[in-house]
Amino acid sequence: AEKDLEDEQQEQHQVIPASPRASRVPQADKWKGRLDELTAFQKEHGHTNVPHNFKPNSALARWIKRQRHQYRLLKDGQPSTMTAARIQALEELGFVWDVYSDVWEQKMADLKAYQKENGNVNVPCNYPPNPQLAIWVKCQRRQYRLFQQGRHSSITTERIHDLEALGFLWGLRSNH
Repeated sequence: AEKDLEDEQQEQHQVIPASPRASRVPQADKWKGRLDELTAFQKEHGHTNVPHNFKPNSALARWIKRQRHQYRLLKDGQPSTMTAARIQALEELGFVWDVYSDVWEQKMADLKAYQKENGNVNVPCNYPPNPQLAIWVKCQRRQYRLFQQGRHSSITTERIHDLEALGFLWGLRSNH
C-alpha cells in the first residue's frame, strides 16, 4: 500500500509533456501578432520599413524580410504562405514590397527638387541639406561604372535614361 501511495504521489507530480503542436502558437495568431507589432512601428515611425538590424525588435525585422520573400515566391508562382488577405492587411499599413524601388523613387524626387532649386543635378559630395542625396548620387555613379564594365550592378538602362533625362553627368569628380 505504501508503494502504491508513493507511485500515486509521483504520478500526481509528473509533468506529462504536451505534444510539440499543443505548445506552439498557431501560425495565424503569430502572424497577427507580428502585424500588430508592425502597426505599432508604423504609428511611431510613420512608415513600415523596419530596418533589417532593428535592435529593439529583431524578430519583427526578420518577419518583414520573410513577408517580402513570401510575396516574391507568390508572384513567381511558387509555394508561399502569403495570401491575398495578408497582402491587403500589409498594404493597408503602407507596406512597401520592393524597398529598393521605393528608395530609388524617393531619391529621384529629391534629385528633381535639387534641380528645381539649383538649376542642375550636380549634387556636391558634401551637401548638408540632404547628405543622403549626395551619397545616393555618388552610389549611382559607382553603379554606372560597374554597369559599363559589365559587372554586377543595381542600375538599369531605364534608370540610366531617367538620370540622363535630368542632365545627370556620370564623370563628375569629388571636387563638386
